[in-house]
Parts: sequence; C-alpha cells; structure tokens
Amino acid sequence: MLKMIALAMALLPLGAQDEMIQRYLGKWAGTATANSASGASDKYKVTAVVSRSGENLKVSYVSRNSVGARKTGNLMASPKGDGACYTANLAANAKAGIPMMADLCLDESGNISITSLMANGRAVMSESGKSGTFEMKSPLGSAKGSFRKMLPKKKKRKAA
Repeated sequence: MLKMIALAMALLPLGAQDEMIQRYLGKWAGTATANSASGASDKYKVTAVVSRSGENLKVSYVSRNSVGARKTGNLMASPKGDGACYTANLAANAKAGIPMMADLCLDESGNISITSLMANGRAVMSESGKSGTFEMKSPLGSAKGSFRKMLPKKKKRKAA
C-alpha cells in the first residue's frame, strides 16, 4: 500500500508532454491514512522524489508511520501507449514478491487514475499544481491523503 501512496503523490502531475513532466519533477511531501481490511488504521508521513531515468520515471520514497517505523523504496514507471499512461510494479517487495503491475493514466487536467488487478485509485491535482489529494482502494484495504510540492530552500547569503 505504501508504494501506491508514494506513487499517487509523486506521479500525479506527470503528463504526456515533456515540458509538463519537467514542471513536476522534484520533491513531494504528504500525509496518508491507511486502513486495512481487518479494520486497523495507521497514519503515514511520506516524502517522494520524482526524477527521470531515460524515458522512465523513477520514484524514491520514504515513509514513517505513527510509531516511527520507517520504510524506503524505489520504483520505475515506464511509458505505455501514447504517452499519457505509464506502467509500474507496485508490489510490496518487487524483488521477492509477485508483481502487481498498475497502469497510471493522466487526463487533460493532470489528474491520474491508477488501475491494477488489486488496487484502483484516483488522485486530483490543484489548479496551481502545487498540491493534491488521493484515494486508493483494494481488497487489502484503502488509503487516502494529501500532498504538496516541496520548494527548494533559499540559501542564506553571507554578509560581506
């Protein structure tokens, strides 16, 4: 579920055109609430960095739950079809687990729908492109949250 949260946060604004993709590369931060099918709930703080790797998009993320347990991960999203969609493996442990491939498709507003055999979701970007919300659902549980773009910190000038 954490990969889906990070992916929704980080890939939401990516579109088919290079200038649109360039605009949204960078660091994102947000919060999410995940609910398991058994009724357990936890809150997460997530940061994700989106970068280019050739035609692919790389997402690196770090999350902490309410008790401070930390998880990190990386995933690659590859272009699919006409450029408005990407495909990525969202499996909890992509190296040892069964792949969970998901299609991530953007509409003309920059919103994204995430579709796989195990999970479906939607993320909606604000008009400014600096924040958004998302919801994900699967038989294993659900997640929802919000995120914002982290602006680079200005360096302080030393007095001469």
